Amino acid sequence: MACYWHLYTQIPTFRQMLQNFFKTALRYLVRDISFTLINIIGLTAGIAAFLLIALFLQNERSYDTHLPDDVVLYRLVGIQEPAGIDVQHVAISSGGWAPYLNENVPEVTGAFRIMGASNILLAEGKQFRVSTFFADGHTLGFFGLPLVSTDGRRGLLDRPNTAAISKEAAMRIYGTADATGQVLRHNQILYTVIAVYDNSDIQSHLRFDALLSLSTVEADNEWLPYLGNNSLITYIVLPPEGDPGRVASLINGHYQRESGQLQEGAFMKNTFYLQPAGDIYLRSGQIDIQIVSAAGNINTVYLFTLVAILVLAIACINFINLSTANAGRRAREVGMRKVLGASRGKLALQFIGESMVLTFMSVLLALVLLEFIIPEFNSLLGSSLRLDFLGNPLLNVGLLAVLVVVGLVAGFYPGVVMSRFQPVQVLKSGTQSGKPQSALLRKLLVVFQFAISAALILSTIVVLHQVRHMQSKDLGYDPEHVIYITFDEGDGYERLRDFKARLEELPQISAIGMASNYNGVAGKQSTIYVADSVNTILMARFGYVDPDFFPAMGIGIVKGRNFSYDAATDPYQAALINEAAWRALGWENPLGQRVRNTYHEDYDYFTIVGVVKDYNYYPVRLPVAPAIYLYQKDRIAAVNIRYSGNDPQQVLARVEEIYRATFPGLPFQPRFITETLARQTRTESNIMKIFLWSSVLCILISCMGLFGLTAYMMSQRKKEISMRKVLGGSVASINLMLVNGFLRVVLLAVLIALPVAYLLMNRWLDNYPYRIGIGAAHFALVLLIITGIAAITVLFYSTRAARQNPVTNLKYE
Repeated sequence: MACYWHLYTQIPTFRQMLQNFFKTALRYLVRDISFTLINIIGLTAGIAAFLLIALFLQNERSYDTHLPDDVVLYRLVGIQEPAGIDVQHVAISSGGWAPYLNENVPEVTGAFRIMGASNILLAEGKQFRVSTFFADGHTLGFFGLPLVSTDGRRGLLDRPNTAAISKEAAMRIYGTADATGQVLRHNQILYTVIAVYDNSDIQSHLRFDALLSLSTVEADNEWLPYLGNNSLITYIVLPPEGDPGRVASLINGHYQRESGQLQEGAFMKNTFYLQPAGDIYLRSGQIDIQIVSAAGNINTVYLFTLVAILVLAIACINFINLSTANAGRRAREVGMRKVLGASRGKLALQFIGESMVLTFMSVLLALVLLEFIIPEFNSLLGSSLRLDFLGNPLLNVGLLAVLVVVGLVAGFYPGVVMSRFQPVQVLKSGTQSGKPQSALLRKLLVVFQFAISAALILSTIVVLHQVRHMQSKDLGYDPEHVIYITFDEGDGYERLRDFKARLEELPQISAIGMASNYNGVAGKQSTIYVADSVNTILMARFGYVDPDFFPAMGIGIVKGRNFSYDAATDPYQAALINEAAWRALGWENPLGQRVRNTYHEDYDYFTIVGVVKDYNYYPVRLPVAPAIYLYQKDRIAAVNIRYSGNDPQQVLARVEEIYRATFPGLPFQPRFITETLARQTRTESNIMKIFLWSSVLCILISCMGLFGLTAYMMSQRKKEISMRKVLGGSVASINLMLVNGFLRVVLLAVLIALPVAYLLMNRWLDNYPYRIGIGAAHFALVLLIITGIAAITVLFYSTRAARQNPVTNLKYE
């Protein structure tokens, strides 16, 4: 850099050349202000969109980058083949795997477990709702969580009745980050805080604010080490040179030996593999059951990387197109420079420099634009993007690269084309921009621009239609006007019944039902053993509901009866199944059939008393699986409250009064089912929003380019237009002639883009069991939008040109 500065200060010729270079560039840009504004606006929009999407993608790729580099963390995943359900990838496993690996597989650096827990902690005489898990061993160290304070044993959770909490939780509960030695209560058990960790700036697939030692409750859960059980996450740590395939083969071998020693049907077929923890956030699309705090999709990353590149490409193409079309206005300038001794290289450098100046101005404007857009973008997508110029390489090194690359790419071809003009020809005719090859190139670039726009528009329409389809699909129950409140299973069924009875006195409340979760299922999946001669088994979801749940949610009983408060044996001996389970079991009449009772030692079987209509208890991106429902009072953990009227805040205020009187000190955290369902389709909604804005942006940039090209073409053909008017041509006929030329190019772009976009979007739709079909209406809408916008853009200038007085253009002929 110093040598360039020395060159600039010590060599007058070089300094004068640079000053003349920038002075000429700025003079030209100011003189042709319409060209400059169109290019700056197009480049600014393209660069701003590119940077915005790049920031979003950078955020998506930032998950789990904090994990230690000296070891590799994996998650144990099983490919299960249960009866009655399709093959599924399950990322929860048995509590017995970690001890087996630590004791029997030397190449494993460590294995530890994390298990879900209730989120209610009692401390300082108050109750707090905190994201809580049970964990063991070196969980904090293997997760790469920095310690704020510790008892000297580096936060090891290998002792019973110990806990580690986040800095945020410590400040919230105790008012200080130094909470080591403090005591908290969870499910009536006391834990001593031995470590405080800081996860405030960490993006992880699993976020927790409290970890309780698993050894505290392990002895009370005898089923935990049983290899046929799936109840927690098993993480496995290997050295960088470790072989995850070999470890997986050892696990599968041990599983086969254990299952072979038990009766047939005790273990389902299960094949294990190790998934790198760094892949969990983005590469878990195949996982059907998992415990995560956040999930992304690598296909979304690839898709939006392509969108970002295409948007920037359209902006560059727009610049190239306008610059080559505008070359005719500068033909004499180029000719005079060549006559005065300017070389092709210097001329090309001049035009590339003008491109760099435009790009620099566009980059600055793009950053100003981002300052206004990012808050709205964060609000729209629920993200937390920010401009950090010093700490984010994307915004310093990356921005410089964008400036150089875009400036060179956008200016290189126009510079080469214009520097090749021959002085004799341009000084004689005043133009050399109308060569057939130049016109052909411009048409090809217009085709490419509008092809990208057409593909994005079709993609946007398909995504919009699919999201609307998912949001409007009949779920089999009515989610509108329903508030739900979740509790811990230990809060007591009778207290919930008392809460429910008080709520029923409110005139705004029309129905109340209670269940294991707002959707009626508990998230548990297990095997149903049918009491018949052939040992029929079926893997099913389990739900725990009271007799009011199905009526309150508008879910019908298609055969038999519902649970009843009057039937004293229903909590111990009755069960309901859904239609999917009925079909899977193949019963002609399910009523009276029996399944094994594993809940009560005094009763051997549950008797099927009814069949529930199929409803989507899980997101509509998943098919309805077989389910069995039991009236188990100790598993009730959610109250669904259906209200009437149009003032939910008034209803919430009354519900809160009763809640605080019934559960003093317990945090009041109500939710609306409709909001929960909206969160379930957030990924698709985000894709739709980004596609929508990208499509609008591409169309605007393309139309600006078309606008500039039309202005140029009108100036080139103004004498032809005047002659046609003199010979009797009408404004309408002249418009039709001019629009037809552009529409043929745009139509070609649409015909090229739609088959490609169709194949890509059809493949994307295959991920959904309830999907739309891409039909002629989608293609017709794209064609209408593209041709309509192009026609309006061209007509604006062509009409003005056609209405000009022919005398103005022909008086010197």
